Amino acid sequence: MEYINIFIQMSLFIILFYFGIPINKISFDAIYKKLDIIDSYTFNIILYINLFLFLSFFNLNIYNILIAYFIFLIIFFLFNINNFLAQLKKINNNYFLCIVLIITLMVISVDISNSISLGWDAQKFWIYKTINFFSNGTIENLKYLDKGDGYDYPYLGSLLWAIFWKISFFNEEYFGRLFYGFIYIFSISSLANRLNSSIYSKIIIFLIILLLSYDYLNFRGEQDILLFSFMAFAASLCLKIFKRKNDKELIFNLFLLILLCNLLIWTKAEGTIYSFIIVLSLTFCLKIKKKIKIFLSVSLITLIIIRILVYKIYNLNIGVNSCCWNDLSIVGIYSKITFDRIFTIFQYSIYSFLKNHLMIFSLILFIIKKDKFKNFNNNLYNYIIIFLSLVFFFSAFILTDIDLIFMLKTALDRLFFSITPFFIIIIIDYLNDNKILLK
Repeated sequence: MEYINIFIQMSLFIILFYFGIPINKISFDAIYKKLDIIDSYTFNIILYINLFLFLSFFNLNIYNILIAYFIFLIIFFLFNINNFLAQLKKINNNYFLCIVLIITLMVISVDISNSISLGWDAQKFWIYKTINFFSNGTIENLKYLDKGDGYDYPYLGSLLWAIFWKISFFNEEYFGRLFYGFIYIFSISSLANRLNSSIYSKIIIFLIILLLSYDYLNFRGEQDILLFSFMAFAASLCLKIFKRKNDKELIFNLFLLILLCNLLIWTKAEGTIYSFIIVLSLTFCLKIKKKIKIFLSVSLITLIIIRILVYKIYNLNIGVNSCCWNDLSIVGIYSKITFDRIFTIFQYSIYSFLKNHLMIFSLILFIIKKDKFKNFNNNLYNYIIIFLSLVFFFSAFILTDIDLIFMLKTALDRLFFSITPFFIIIIIDYLNDNKILLK
């Protein structure tokens, strides 16, 4: 019965994110129709998760959020029948890919259900917010949680966890976490979809990335898997943006990227930093009109302000984990920048890097790649994102007031994991440049 319910839950995910926004009345209609099944689902996932988040801002409980969501679904279906039929055609044309996705979804879901223990962070921070939403609590109710329980941390992951736990047919909390697996699968497929190759080559690369990145421990309620997935979607969109065919396609993908930045901001504190890094990189490297660059920057700042305002309205604090960085005075910073601390960070960084197979693989391909510096500018945005992310990691650890080794042991692997999608882009670029590998 549990296996049957897992299958039903996976089917529910597929159905709920099948229907697209009725954009046939908008200028993006032609672009949306050209999207394949993976990119269509990516579009829908990003928009609907933002919809869940937006509805929560009005202090709605999970019951009312779901009612509003299903009303939207009905409206989208009624005004979007043509795109509905187009989606069916896309599935028929990619039935083998769909079968592979369903099988991998089931395998990962069964693996998650096989051992349902929660990780330490999930027990300490995230489960309390999840239970709050599941019990029909709202944002405002988060302030009544104990301050040591991460009540002021971003809550998007807990909200999604609660929503899909609530609508499951098997009343177990891990059914909500199965949605993390759903997003993870489609984020990897989005990266593999950036290959300029046949569907079979894309499937092979998808399975390789999946095997090298999957770890059950990432699905024990921590939010790092969501961070990885949203970063994977962002990496895929960045590649699409730089390979765009026209201005409409550029605006369409930039719009999605801004919505992704919003999801990053509401997932974990470091998601805000990643959003800054991504937008800064695009602003610097992308050859577009100045007004579009300004729009990008203003949009990101607006999203951050919205989060601050929402938390202020409901008397919540923005969680920065200030206990980790108490002394940021010039004297305090100077005292922390020592050779021993720098060496320790470097040492543990090497360990974390060597444990990440995709990072190692991407470095090897970068080294053996011919004319790597000839096309360096084409991939400059990606190298900037990776570099600035590493600078962020180093700064966070060198300035911490908590035991440095403890911080490195508990956080560094997860931070490296979260930026892995941009290392995967190096792999994708290499395979695209060496078309003989993709025949």
